Amino acid sequence: PDKFKQFSCKELLFLNYDCPVKENKVAKWSGHNYIYYVLTGQKKFHTPGRRWSLQSGTAVFVKKGACIVEQFFREPFCIVAFIIPDSFIKSFMQENKNLSQIETKEEAAGDLVIPIDADEIMKAFYDSVLPYFSSDLKPPENLLELKFKELLLNIIRNPSNKELIAYMQSLVKRSESSLEHVMEMNYPYNLQ
Repeated sequence: PDKFKQFSCKELLFLNYDCPVKENKVAKWSGHNYIYYVLTGQKKFHTPGRRWSLQSGTAVFVKKGACIVEQFFREPFCIVAFIIPDSFIKSFMQENKNLSQIETKEEAAGDLVIPIDADEIMKAFYDSVLPYFSSDLKPPENLLELKFKELLLNIIRNPSNKELIAYMQSLVKRSESSLEHVMEMNYPYNLQ
């Protein structure tokens, strides 16, 4: 809170983030899922065998886990980030079964990063969140929770997000990540 404007509600957090990272590459671990919408700048996420490039106008869902993040210094990396625990996604998907029954015919993605289609509706949603960060008034918690639900509703209404929808549906079907999967995804990192 002393460096970035942020709002929290229950287990949810969203923030407007100007990245202060000074190193070119850093190992990063997150215990929660998050959604990045990139306002300016560029970063790359690296996992064994995959690489994702983020630049202005792109949105991604990043699962909890570890990766190497490569920073570029041409312009500041500024994002709107939404930190969302599995429990909130699971509850949301159960509440919205009728909307989330899009036939994905996709396996739940095993990759750490899942792209999100940043169509005009999603861009308008991200733009609708930004004024909260410049206001002196903190939004009420029930409004923040509605914004998270609006974000997830916009994701599941768009069939272009079928990979992420399949992953979100898989959270309802399983209770925990298998230890084997967690170890396979994170073995290259020096984690404690």
